[in-house]
Amino acid sequence: MFRQKFCNENILKGGEKKMKKLTSALIILAMMFMPLYSVCNAVTTTGPITVRATIPTGLLEFSWGMAKVDSMLTDDGGNDDVWTPNQTVMEFGTLRHYLNAGNTEEAGLWFSRYYYPIFIGVINTTGAKYFLKHSSNGLSKTGVGKLPKAWGIAALGCWDTAADAWVNCANQPGVGTPGPADTAGVNKILYDSGATTAGVSFRVDYSIPPLAVGGGDPFPGGFAKIPLSQTGGIYEGTLTITITP
Repeated sequence: MFRQKFCNENILKGGEKKMKKLTSALIILAMMFMPLYSVCNAVTTTGPITVRATIPTGLLEFSWGMAKVDSMLTDDGGNDDVWTPNQTVMEFGTLRHYLNAGNTEEAGLWFSRYYYPIFIGVINTTGAKYFLKHSSNGLSKTGVGKLPKAWGIAALGCWDTAADAWVNCANQPGVGTPGPADTAGVNKILYDSGATTAGVSFRVDYSIPPLAVGGGDPFPGGFAKIPLSQTGGIYEGTLTITITP
């Protein structure tokens, strides 16, 4: 009898404890969901909810990409040039002094068979004119100094929508001129939009060229030779292109 009563009391107590735990859990759940329930169902319609997004008043920026091109040491207008896109470094490699692959035509100076076109697409919604500029302190080697101004802009191009091709725009108003990239750190204008405030698709070809077309040397625009007597080693520098109002 005692044993039965003891067991019944413990069973009841155990049941009471479980019931209390279950009740507590239900209360907690109810408390958790009551605010959400009240938010979702307290009204039959919402008032006006403010929605906001900000667009800049003016956008002036450009996207750019760079390719490495092997001229194949031919002067055929680029018909056999080999292109490698998505470059981030202008690596001209070991310079050469022979103009042809057979190493029989002496240039009398150091140059690179490679060139690097940089393609620029401008977006301008400011309604104002803008400038594309570049600056560099040239190429130098510690303990030796700068190279002569042999690295720079060999050509500038603009996209001709009608022709669906890049065309030489060096003689168009507002377009910069070929010449050394070494600007002594001063910004040089690549493109001046002038009265035109629209965006533009622009191309700048950087190279360490050999002789100018037609055999004259150096290239026009103030390029200088790198003499064969130039101290050997790696010459490095940086180039910065900016867009400004």
